[in-house]
Amino acid sequence: MLMPRGIAHEMLISSREMKADEAYRIGFANRLVARGLALSASLDVAKNIVANSSAVIASIKTGLEIFAKDGVSAAADYEWEVGRQLQSAPDAEEGMRAFLEKRAPRFI
Repeated sequence: MLMPRGIAHEMLISSREMKADEAYRIGFANRLVARGLALSASLDVAKNIVANSSAVIASIKTGLEIFAKDGVSAAADYEWEVGRQLQSAPDAEEGMRAFLEKRAPRFI
């Protein structure tokens, strides 16, 4: 659930708008930025994401969905299985090589 049920109900039946600071306070928004800086802040987040292995990002997203739908045990099983596969993937080798060479990784 993205938002507490009571707040969602209130907003839907009353047409109340939510201010950014309230959205942040209840965990509906991840961060607050100054007016006019939303695009810049979003691009910074995107740059951080794309600097990582796309296979790992996809696996994390799937694992979080499994956790939300089926619980911690199913997510742990998924993590164990996929983690073993990712450890022997080309991106894992590139990550280790980049670390040893003190450079940013260049994932496939």
